[in-house]
Amino acid sequence: MKKTLVVLLTILILTATIFCFTGCADKEIDKVTVTLANQDGSVIEVIEIEKHSYLNAIQSPKKEGYIFSGWYADNQFETSLTDKFKIEEDTTLYAKWEEETPLGEKMIIGLQAAVIGIGMVFLILTILVLIITLTKYIANPSANAKKQKVNNNASADLTSTDEEITEELVAVITAAISASMSAQTETKKAEFIVRSIKRIR
Repeated sequence: MKKTLVVLLTILILTATIFCFTGCADKEIDKVTVTLANQDGSVIEVIEIEKHSYLNAIQSPKKEGYIFSGWYADNQFETSLTDKFKIEEDTTLYAKWEEETPLGEKMIIGLQAAVIGIGMVFLILTILVLIITLTKYIANPSANAKKQKVNNNASADLTSTDEEITEELVAVITAAISASMSAQTETKKAEFIVRSIKRIR
């Protein structure tokens, strides 16, 4: 009985060992080489990844002063590759670069866009106000005529009131001048009488 168990255990261990080596061998066989290159053919990096891996398994490269804009299957950038592209064999991928815009230039472009946007909004609002005003005027001309008449009457009343106020002011000023002149005349008369009395004495 013990011998039988030992034999079975030995068989299981051997089987597991064989599967392990087979699996490791399969993994080594399933790897592919991917060459990452620039448009001129200069190599950025050479990597190994598992076969059937998707493109998004490869990290985006970096280049000072440039922005990475995607992988292509050719150096003429005619065939763009998406993240769902499957790598089945050894291949070369070409990186496309775009020159990075300086911060100052970005700010200027942003300000220009903002100014243009504000100007467009102001123009649209002005046009809308004009359209609404014209629509109201065309839709109800009689009401506009009445409103104009009321405004004219109000202007006439204001003019009349101003004229009345002006006349009252003139009357008050005239009365004040007359009173002042009368007071001066009375004062002169009193001085004349006093002088006459002094002479008589």
